[in-house]
Amino acid sequence: MTSEMRREASNSSRDIERLGKAMRKGTRSCYECRRRKVRCIFGGRDSTTCDGCASKGKACIEQRRELLGKSGPESKDSLRERIAKLEAIIEASRSDNNSSIDGAVSDSRLNDDAERPYLGNHSPQSIDPIVTLFDNAIWRRRSTDLTQERSKDIEANPAAAKRTRIRDSLLSSLISSEILGMILNATCSWWHTWRAGPRLFTSVDDLHTSTLQDFVLWALESSDPSIVGLAMLCIAICLQHLDSRVHQFIIRKLPRLPGEIFQDYFESVDRLVLNDPDCASTGAGIEATILSATIHMNLGMHRNCWMLVHRAIAYSHLLGFHRPERLTPSETEAERNCRTQGWLSVCSRDVYMSLLLGLPYAADGRTIPFVESQHNARSLLHHKLIILSVKVIDRNQMGLGLSVSHTDAIQKEIEAATKDLDDTFWNAPAALACGKITQPEYLESISAQCWLHQLLALLHMPLMIHSVEDKLLEKHRIFCLEACRNLLRVHHIMRSDASAAFSMVKLIDYQAFICSTLLILGLLGYGDATHQLTNRDKDRDLIGLTVATLRQASGTVNNPIASQAVQGLETLLSLDSNSCATGSACVDPHARIVVPHIGTITITPGKHITETRSQCLQPAPRPPPEFSLTHNMYDGSFGQVNQPPIMASSNDLGFLSSPRVDEPSIDIDWTSATMPNFENDWAWLNDLNF
Repeated sequence: MTSEMRREASNSSRDIERLGKAMRKGTRSCYECRRRKVRCIFGGRDSTTCDGCASKGKACIEQRRELLGKSGPESKDSLRERIAKLEAIIEASRSDNNSSIDGAVSDSRLNDDAERPYLGNHSPQSIDPIVTLFDNAIWRRRSTDLTQERSKDIEANPAAAKRTRIRDSLLSSLISSEILGMILNATCSWWHTWRAGPRLFTSVDDLHTSTLQDFVLWALESSDPSIVGLAMLCIAICLQHLDSRVHQFIIRKLPRLPGEIFQDYFESVDRLVLNDPDCASTGAGIEATILSATIHMNLGMHRNCWMLVHRAIAYSHLLGFHRPERLTPSETEAERNCRTQGWLSVCSRDVYMSLLLGLPYAADGRTIPFVESQHNARSLLHHKLIILSVKVIDRNQMGLGLSVSHTDAIQKEIEAATKDLDDTFWNAPAALACGKITQPEYLESISAQCWLHQLLALLHMPLMIHSVEDKLLEKHRIFCLEACRNLLRVHHIMRSDASAAFSMVKLIDYQAFICSTLLILGLLGYGDATHQLTNRDKDRDLIGLTVATLRQASGTVNNPIASQAVQGLETLLSLDSNSCATGSACVDPHARIVVPHIGTITITPGKHITETRSQCLQPAPRPPPEFSLTHNMYDGSFGQVNQPPIMASSNDLGFLSSPRVDEPSIDIDWTSATMPNFENDWAWLNDLNF
C-alpha cells in the first residue's frame, strides 16, 4: 500500500509539474490522450472532459488549464471580445430581419402589381400616357416610386395650399347656416329632377345625395374646392327660386338682394373653379361645369352654355370617361355603368344644344355601344336620339338641309327607333296615374317625347319652307307642323306638372315659341290652303292654350323668356285676327316683336291675309305679296352662326326680303329692345320679382 501511495503521489506531482508546460501550438489533444497516442474526442459541445479521460476517471489536464487560464487576468479581453461579437451578431440579425420584411413587402407589391396594371390609387387619367409604356407584362414601375413622389409633392408642391385657398375664397361670402337652411328647405324641389341622374364622380354616395340639404352640408365640409363650388352653384339656384310673393320673410333676412348674392356665388365659382384647370379637370369639376352651363342656358346665354358643355367634354376625354371598357381593374361594374350613363348625359346636352343652335357638336356618344341601354327601352331611345340628332346636325353642317334623300333616310330611322314603344311611353301622365310607371320613368318619357318632336320639326323645317314653291315637298310641311303640334302638347304637360318638375327648364318656353310661330305661319296663309283649313281651328285652340301656358309661366320667378314669347305670339296672332276698317286705306301692317334670345324681327302678313283685305277694299292690281320674315342679328352676344335653325334656314332660302320695292325701311333700335343683354349686364337680376 505504501509503495502504491508513493507511486500515485509521484504521478500527481508529475502531473502538477506538467501543468506549467505548454502544449505545442496547434494541437487539440489533452495531455493523457497525447501520452497514450489516442484520439482525443469530446462527446458534447459544452463538455470539458474528453471521452478517454472520462472512461479512466481522469481529468483533461489541458482543458483544466484552459479553464484555469480563463479565470486569469487575460479573461477581461476575452469577455470584451465576446461582447463585441455578440453586438455584431445582434446588429446582423436586425439587418437580416429588415431585409426579409422588405423582401416580403416587395413580393406582395409585385404580386399586387401583377394583378393591377395601374399603380396604387392612380388611375390612367392621372398618369402621363408615356408612363403606360412601362406598366405592362414586360416591365413595371414600382409603386414605391409613386409613394415617394406623392409624399414629396405633399411637402413641396403648393397644390394643397392652393386648394385650401380656393376653398376659403368660395366660403368667404357664404350666408349664415340658419338662413341657408331656410332657403334650402323652401326651394329644394328642383333637386329631385335635376340631380336624380348619373354622376361622373363616385365620391358621393346615396346618403350624401338623398336630399339637397344633405348634399350641401356634406359638400361644404369637403376639402375639394370643386365639390364646394358645386354646392355654391346649388345654393345659387335656390336663390333664383326665391319669390318675393312667397318667400318675403326669407328675403328680408338676407344681407343683400338675392340677385346680388346669386351673381356673387355664380361668378366666384366661374372664376375660381371652372377657369382653373386643376379644379375643372376632375369629376366634380365636370359636374360643376355642366351645372353652370345649365344656369347659363336658363339665363338665355346659349353661347356660353354651348362652350361650357364643350369644355366639359374635353375634360371628360382627358379623364377617359368616354371609354366603354373599365378604366382600372378595381373599377366595379356599377361604377362603370354610372360613368357610362354620365358620359351619355354629357353627350346628350352637347348634341341637343348644337341641334337647337345649328352649331357643330363635340361628342356624339358613339363610343358607347347600344348594349349598355338595352335593358331599358326609354334609355335605349334616349341613346338613339343622340345618334339621330347627330345625323341631322351633320346634314345641316354639310349644307344638305334641302336633300330629300337624306331627310327621308333619317325619317325612316326615327320611325324604326319608335315603333316598339308602348302606350305607357306615349301616354305617360295616364300611366303614372295608374301606377304603371314610376316618377323617374315618367320624367324620362316626357323629356324623350319633347326631344323627339323637336328633332322631327328641325328635320323637316328646311324642306317645309320650300314647300310653298315645290308641291312635291308638301309631305315635309305636314311632318313639320304635326311635330310642332305634338311638341306644344308636351309643353303643356311639362308646364302643368303638379310637382313642378320642369319649372327650372326655361328652354322649353323658347321651343314652344318656335313651334307656335310655325303654326301661325300656316294661319297667315303660308302653304297649302286646303290642308290648312282642316286644322285651322285646332291650331288656333292649341296656340291659344300655349299662350295661356306661357303667360302662367311668365308669372313665375326669373322667367323673362316666357313673357317675351307671350308678347311675340300675341303680336303674330293679331295679324290673323285684324279686320279691314271700312273706308280706310288698306295697307299691309308691319308688326315688330321680340323673339326670345334673338332680338327684334319685323313681320308682314302673308298671302291669306292680303287676299282677304283685297276683297274688302279692292286695291289696284299688283303682284301677289309673299310672307316676309325680316330680322337683323345684333353684334355682341349672338352672331350669325348662333341663330337657331328656324332663322338660319330662312336666311339661306332667301325669304328675308320682300319682292316689293315699296317696302318701308326698318330702323331697329336695339338699345330699346326688351330683351336684356344677359352676357354683359347682371343688374337685371337684382330687380326680378323683388
